[in-house]
Amino acid sequence: MARCSGLLLAAAAPIDSMSLYEVRLKQLPLKEGERISAITLNIAWGNVRTVTLPLDWTAEVGYPDASDGTTVWLEAGHGTSFLNSGEEIGTILTILSNDGVTGHTRCDGSGNVKGCIVVQDTISSRTNEIPVTSIEINSSQTNNPSN
Repeated sequence: MARCSGLLLAAAAPIDSMSLYEVRLKQLPLKEGERISAITLNIAWGNVRTVTLPLDWTAEVGYPDASDGTTVWLEAGHGTSFLNSGEEIGTILTILSNDGVTGHTRCDGSGNVKGCIVVQDTISSRTNEIPVTSIEINSSQTNNPSN
């Protein structure tokens, strides 16, 4: 009778730190007379912790699959609540990222958040991709559990 013996060791990668990031929209591509009626953002990393809603807007956060990231949809309730710029919202999202987990994508710039806006004027609406340069991501806070 053959015997097999062995030792299996598994170690989870330590979480060195968790970081909170603020996402802001700036200098969105609007033509004269256009206003923002809806925003969609796709986040490739981290967990959405907060969503800022302007007055009379609604939001939905979807986590279809961990590998697909997170999608946030925001929409104005009425024309009077349309936005003139992305700066009117301030920090639109805060995202918590496990930066210390080996193998996970870390926040390394605006390419981690992509999206589009629906803009309307008095006649029609259209959808624009948000340029990467219009998405600002800043580290807000770091929490190192080992300290």
